[in-house]
Amino acid sequence: MRILIINNCTKYLDKIISLLDKAYVDYSLEVTNYYNLYDNYDTLQFDLIILSGGKPKRYIELNEDQREVFINYEEELILNSQVPVIGICYGFKLICETFNSNITYEPSIIKGLVDIKIVNTGEHKKVYVEHHFITTQVGNSLTVLANSKYGIEIVKHKDRIIYGFQFHPEMVPEVQDGDEIILDVLKSIKE
Repeated sequence: MRILIINNCTKYLDKIISLLDKAYVDYSLEVTNYYNLYDNYDTLQFDLIILSGGKPKRYIELNEDQREVFINYEEELILNSQVPVIGICYGFKLICETFNSNITYEPSIIKGLVDIKIVNTGEHKKVYVEHHFITTQVGNSLTVLANSKYGIEIVKHKDRIIYGFQFHPEMVPEVQDGDEIILDVLKSIKE
């Protein structure tokens, strides 16, 4: 299994790697920063791409034009990737934006444990959230897999293996269920 993590200034990179260690016995990993992407980045050398969460630092360091260029590269990667893609937090936002979803900005950070409801089973799970963006409706290409009182929490592309997680499945696994949810997805991708 060859995995690429696109680091969007996450402060939880080591925790994402720990999740991969739980999911896969044998894998190779490449981590690249979002600003190292370019048009037609070769994704075919990987079996999975993970778009990490992001930090406000990303917005402080770049001007509006630079941000737009790098966002476009990630969105093009999502649109054109022929391998599975998973987005976490900011990566989720990128997936939702790429597929024409409605996203609003919440000035005060939403942070802590949140109850989500899995759509197809009605089951409730606890997950850890830390974000400013709320997805209220997805575009036609996406299916909603879970919701919370803050909006949509998990999406999947209808025709491709693309998943987005608004929450942080890599955080505090001892008190939340997000790690179990993403581990199931990671294991299904390997099969």
